Amino acid sequence: MATPKTMAPFGLRIIATAALPAALFALVSTTSAGERIRVDLFRTDGSRQGYAGIDRETGRVDTYDARSRRTGYGRVYQDGRLDLFAPAGTRAGQGRTRPAR
Repeated sequence: MATPKTMAPFGLRIIATAALPAALFALVSTTSAGERIRVDLFRTDGSRQGYAGIDRETGRVDTYDARSRRTGYGRVYQDGRLDLFAPAGTRAGQGRTRPAR
């Protein structure tokens, strides 16, 4: 089994490619401005992967593991692009959401 250090980048890739873009589209379009949104993320077996905190006004995304340790940050742009970075600033992933209308 992998150690938590080696799991973090893989977790960020999963978030960038599947879970986070879908959750952002569903939640960002239904919340009021100025709210910070928390999106809980789960693995396919039902165990908690972590969560993402999203600031609707700025588009900033902060990702955390299951123990609430910060695993990265990113930004969602108005056109639906999503960029994620590891805490050290290296690119961890990118994705696309449908822009909020």
